[in-house]
Amino acid sequence: MKMMRFFHAMFRHTTLVVLGLAPGATAVAEEHWPQFRGPTGRGHSSATEVPLRWSAESVVWKTELKGRGQSSPVNWGDRIFLTGASEDGRERHVFCVSRIDGQQLWERTIRCEAPETPHQMNGYATPTCATDGERVVAFFGPAGIHAFDLDGEKLWSR
Repeated sequence: MKMMRFFHAMFRHTTLVVLGLAPGATAVAEEHWPQFRGPTGRGHSSATEVPLRWSAESVVWKTELKGRGQSSPVNWGDRIFLTGASEDGRERHVFCVSRIDGQQLWERTIRCEAPETPHQMNGYATPTCATDGERVVAFFGPAGIHAFDLDGEKLWSR
């Protein structure tokens, strides 16, 4: 029960935080992390200059986003994609955020007339987006699967 309260408190609002290195240092990361667990689906990165420890001082930017979410962020170049949902699951959101400064570039809201009952450890926006560098796709169970171009223009929904 304590663990469940922890997750509910932790994901009350979707917040994206980007961590960096000390001023002047540069971190090399994957230019494209297009799906859950990265390019190969194994959660491995070839980057070598990554921080192993971080603190409040190493936060480069922090952006508050609408709703709750548990999806992993994916990126293509300087664009980060992730999801969120309203408390009752009737609205699902796809967000695109600048990797450079955290500015929200676009948000798309999808209505869900008959939300599912999520598992107690998850929410309505748990699945991670996927991108191929031309499209970003988000799946929301009964709210459907939706594709947008990288500028947020709707391509299709099912």
